[in-house]
Amino acid sequence: MKLSEVVNMIKTVIFDMDGTLINSDALVEKIYRELVKEYPPIISFDSLDLNQVMALSYIEVIKILYGDVKPIYLDYIMYVHAKEKKGQLAIFPEVIPMLKDLKNQGMYLAVVTSELREIAIDEMQILGILHYFNEVVAFDDVTHPKPHPEGILRILEHSHAQPYEAIMVGDQLSDAFAAEKAHVMSILMGWDENKVKSMAIHYDDVAMNTTQVLDIIKNRQQLKLKFNQDGILTLCQITDLHLMHDEKNLSAKTLINSMVNHIHPDFIALTGDQTMGEHGKMSYHQLGQWMDEINIPYGFVFGNHDTEGGSYESLISAIQPSKTLMFTSGPKHLGYSNYWLEVYEGKEIKALIIMMDSHIDAMYEIDNQKVWGYGSIDQAQMMWYERLSNRYPNIPSLLFLHIPPYEVRHIKQSEVIGVYEESPSTPPVDFGFVKLVQSLGHTQAIFFGHDHYNDFIYSDHGLMLAYGRVSGYYVYGREGFTPGTRWIKLSTKGNVTTGILTMDQLHKVYWYDDLKKPNKAFFHLKICCHILIELI
Repeated sequence: MKLSEVVNMIKTVIFDMDGTLINSDALVEKIYRELVKEYPPIISFDSLDLNQVMALSYIEVIKILYGDVKPIYLDYIMYVHAKEKKGQLAIFPEVIPMLKDLKNQGMYLAVVTSELREIAIDEMQILGILHYFNEVVAFDDVTHPKPHPEGILRILEHSHAQPYEAIMVGDQLSDAFAAEKAHVMSILMGWDENKVKSMAIHYDDVAMNTTQVLDIIKNRQQLKLKFNQDGILTLCQITDLHLMHDEKNLSAKTLINSMVNHIHPDFIALTGDQTMGEHGKMSYHQLGQWMDEINIPYGFVFGNHDTEGGSYESLISAIQPSKTLMFTSGPKHLGYSNYWLEVYEGKEIKALIIMMDSHIDAMYEIDNQKVWGYGSIDQAQMMWYERLSNRYPNIPSLLFLHIPPYEVRHIKQSEVIGVYEESPSTPPVDFGFVKLVQSLGHTQAIFFGHDHYNDFIYSDHGLMLAYGRVSGYYVYGREGFTPGTRWIKLSTKGNVTTGILTMDQLHKVYWYDDLKKPNKAFFHLKICCHILIELI
């Protein structure tokens, strides 16, 4: 089955209304000011946070202002709304073309709003968008309004969609929290830059306009792989190429071609430091051309050296024309390479490949002092990862990044299988990322690079922590360390098999016979029940 034959990954798109599709803030504020002028409240309207007011329903705000909800207050709101609506309502730019596009794709479109149903339907009719939607769930249609997920869960049931087949687009924290509780991906509609600054961390992605909403959905439809007929996905990890537009580039290209010809991967994961130095943009463009010649899907994360030759945006633009690239930069507040790919068996998702940006470096506070250290997975990324894991319950995953996590610095040479020749260069502070991964229990292994003279593997309470083999020819330590790659096989049952292949082993295969004496030999490992590492 071709990837194009896999069903759309996104079936249902759910929108908030006010502040997302419709610019009604001026109308809503005018209604409240008319109301409190006619019926003085027990709490001053001006004492309320206007942004929070806009996130609540009329009934919720009335309770705050007056202590209870009387029909006379609602009647007056309806009166002012009828009088002022046509002069105060507006639709945000390019909303209608976006809705047309999504409808043409066969999407089930819905609205979950904190607005009263009568007002919501009226406003959508006035602005000419009601007919695009299969369903509208308003405040008075549910027992529990947002941030409770009841409205979203109702839409999922009616559209026959799994949580990972839906997206919620909103502009308030209540939208993000409702989506999170329903395990649905959320997009912050960034019409208001102040909201983006304060709320982005709670959303899975951010769109500053409707074109970006469509792009995010398009990327989700394309980032998919499939297991082979034997239920195996074979991956090749290429790390630390350090392309610098010199004679070593040809050696790196030869290595990539040789490794791919022996491993026959279904996906190639480039785990950072693809380039180094001033020729970054040229090297990224050239790398994309090489990968297209190989004609195997690939993705990448950034390392700590990549941007020496250009900004993240310029490097992405340089490689973006590549036809085999499977990449999206992800939400900017998380970095520039945070995304995931779904892996299918038939039409069923059986695994995820997760790519995360470990950044370059940072200043950390240790014992009340600022200390420099290599980059890490930060708290916002951890929240993103947790939401992602919860969206795909019981689905195994592999995770790729560049800089090894904090826990790797405490691994002893006697505890590993593989080459351990330099002290791990990890971030100096433990933010608890590995513990989070272990507690959620979905990720089988974390693969990384960064330290060129390590390729060891270690089991931390059933979680595989594994270096790749340096794939480039840039030398900062001893001479004679042969470049190579790590190969990985993932089964539909979540079993992981992995090993190292180097350039001097292409025509001969060695096996470890003594785990305490790792050498440059080829080895083959298997994680059994995610607890034991045993040699085959």
